[in-house]
Amino acid sequence: MQQQELTNFQKERDLGEVLSDTFKFIRENYKSLFQVIYKVVGPVMLVMLLSYFAYNYLVLKGSTDIFSAEFEQHLEDITSRFAMTFFLGIMFILVVSILFYAIFYAAINFAIQSYIENEGVINVAEVADKVKHRWMNFFSLAFVAGIMVIFGLLLCFAPGIYLFVPLSLVFSIMVFKQKGVRESITYSFKLIKSNWWMSFLILFLMMIIFYVGASVFQLPAVIYSLIKTMTFVESPGDMSSLSDIYDWPYLILSLIGSLAQFVLYVFFIVSTVFLYFSLDEKRNRTGAFETIENLGREL
Repeated sequence: MQQQELTNFQKERDLGEVLSDTFKFIRENYKSLFQVIYKVVGPVMLVMLLSYFAYNYLVLKGSTDIFSAEFEQHLEDITSRFAMTFFLGIMFILVVSILFYAIFYAAINFAIQSYIENEGVINVAEVADKVKHRWMNFFSLAFVAGIMVIFGLLLCFAPGIYLFVPLSLVFSIMVFKQKGVRESITYSFKLIKSNWWMSFLILFLMMIIFYVGASVFQLPAVIYSLIKTMTFVESPGDMSSLSDIYDWPYLILSLIGSLAQFVLYVFFIVSTVFLYFSLDEKRNRTGAFETIENLGREL
């Protein structure tokens, strides 16, 4: 059996090469990547999905109370409970989401590092150990980067888009350059300098591909909710039946769609790694120098 050709990450790539090599790498290593997702990212992914599930259920239950006949009699109590559920739920989901994306990015970047160091083999145990010991660093990085992007979006939207491009590389910088939070963010802007538009186009196209794929898995939940909504509109007698639109079958279908969506996100993360190496090679010629050094040793 012919040995599979190793993917060389340390080289410059144009837009087409980043996209094609992303799909090629995942196609050739999907089994190992799935193991990484299942064993390393899976637990926090499950917590996040269950938190979404529980939050939607509690909010829907709270909205049912608002439309109930007892609402006017217990206005203050029902309103305060609903507001508290809403606020605490949002805060918990926010923290869990940041943790999830931090670990997700860390796991995929460490998997690619393992692939490079082990010449085409991803050591899942090694990846899990690295994530276990450095997850707090990635959580801090994800938190700071997220705050910067959100703040940029709130200013005038465009600054948030601008910041998103360099900050999408910070996790790869932390892994492959072994830099801290501040140094990773600073270095990301140096890499993007004079290459922002090309980088933006790559990330924009990958995001479109991701959302198109994710939408396919969300269709069953959307179709189900539309059918339930049409039924509700035809018989609007009981306002409490509004929560029945988003019942258990809908929540389960939505949960499955969300799970598939998060797994598909690996395509976007891998593309950011290819983009990082391409920009780093263009700036530092690390791969070229390494190739020359290896040739000198062989001679």
